[in-house]
Amino acid sequence: MKRYYIAVAALSVLVAASGCTKNADSLSKKQSPAQQDAAQDSPAWKINLSAKCGDAADECIAAWGFTVSADGQYQMGPGPEGQIKSGPIAAEDFLELSTLIAQSLEVVHFEAERTESCSETNPTEIEDTVLLTHLGRQQTVMHTTGSSYCFQTTTIETAEALHNAIRKLAEQYYSLPFPDRCTEAASAVENLYSSFQGCSTEADCAYLTNSFEVIPSGSPEFVMTDDCSIVRPAVVGNATAVFANQSQLAAAIDTARSVCGIRMVRPDCTGVSGFQASSAAPVCEQNVCRIPPSLRFQ
Repeated sequence: MKRYYIAVAALSVLVAASGCTKNADSLSKKQSPAQQDAAQDSPAWKINLSAKCGDAADECIAAWGFTVSADGQYQMGPGPEGQIKSGPIAAEDFLELSTLIAQSLEVVHFEAERTESCSETNPTEIEDTVLLTHLGRQQTVMHTTGSSYCFQTTTIETAEALHNAIRKLAEQYYSLPFPDRCTEAASAVENLYSSFQGCSTEADCAYLTNSFEVIPSGSPEFVMTDDCSIVRPAVVGNATAVFANQSQLAAAIDTARSVCGIRMVRPDCTGVSGFQASSAAPVCEQNVCRIPPSLRFQ
């Protein structure tokens, strides 16, 4: 039975791919030059799931939108401040959805609005909406509200199949919380590191504590390369520039601690790591302060 379905799926992809070429030709004749350019610059299709789960948007799968495109990529967001997270979908996970869409492009009406049909379903607190875009044209596949399941495809089975496939991927790839304000705050601290790690000579460079204090040259103090914090230690920097950026660094790390709370400590950390500052002096390589090669792989 599995071999039968695989064969059917493979055949459907080939048939639909041929059909898509015909559809593309007919659609291109009806689109403006600008629409045609936009269609050519983007993946052949995109499918988007958006959900409403009450007030807890950060903990709601697809609350800020989950989009999968024909190139096998997913995108979360944009969030309330434009946050986006994207990445590839594993081939074995992508196959079901791409096969369904190849089949559905023949029956989803992109030319004009189709009359919406609704049926009764089990009441749910989550409201889902699925949109399918093909060659720059968009159509609502389905949406749920309370106990109503409404669709604009030829059959409810088509809508349900696409809905189930995109939601299945969202549950696999839409990481929560999103937006992740803790991760964003941690990144904001680390983004400041480049402002104080430039150098002209090795005399400019010094080791740093995890509180961004300069460790005197030759000190036996322990330099942490991993202190189990979600914020990666800076380890080394230009002593003069560190002093100049001290207040900005302090404000950023305080914000991270406030936002992250107990998440400041990574749960997967098995212990701190580092080296004695007196082991070897930092170096200036390509105008950047760095740990000397002898200590990088300890």
